[in-house]
Amino acid sequence: AAALFAPGRVFSREMTWDLLFNLEGAWHLANGHTPYVDFHDPLGVLGFALTRAGFFFVGPRPMAFVVGECLALAVLGSAAIGATARRLPLLPALIVLASLVLLVLLPANVGDPPQSYSFAMSYNRLGWALLLVLSVVLFLPPAAGRPAPTADLLLAGALCVAAFYVKVTYAAGALGAVAVAPWIAPHLRRHRRLWA
Repeated sequence: AAALFAPGRVFSREMTWDLLFNLEGAWHLANGHTPYVDFHDPLGVLGFALTRAGFFFVGPRPMAFVVGECLALAVLGSAAIGATARRLPLLPALIVLASLVLLVLLPANVGDPPQSYSFAMSYNRLGWALLLVLSVVLFLPPAAGRPAPTADLLLAGALCVAAFYVKVTYAAGALGAVAVAPWIAPHLRRHRRLWA
């Protein structure tokens, strides 16, 4: 996060129009427009809302996008810490958290060369980060004596809703994982009705 804020400007080498779409959506929200009524975009509104929140801190400028990503990391990081603390030893938990940080903050798309830094398709990185935390909750059993099925269910539900507001395809993936997990994850089998 500090490296992203250090230059005082947002650098983008490829697909800069995606960053501009995000800023435009946030600008619509800042001006009281209703998504899918006053303006239309195939993406969910969460990415725009994060940048809109960034407007509150730094004003309506491109750096607001980075602020929004940092806010997303703060929320997802807290959820990941809560999920991994009950399931993983310290080193694997740190690896999951490092993966989450890179997914949310790295100005590149998965598989792109490092010199083609871009904030394009930030919704994909946010969607994958949501699915990462959801997968930890669904497919890794909590340590002995530390189950919290209600907390896991609430967290999974919140992640599915957030995925819907990122992009409907991520919501479909999240709901698919929630539908499959009680059948293949032993720690969820005891609570199939609750998960249904």
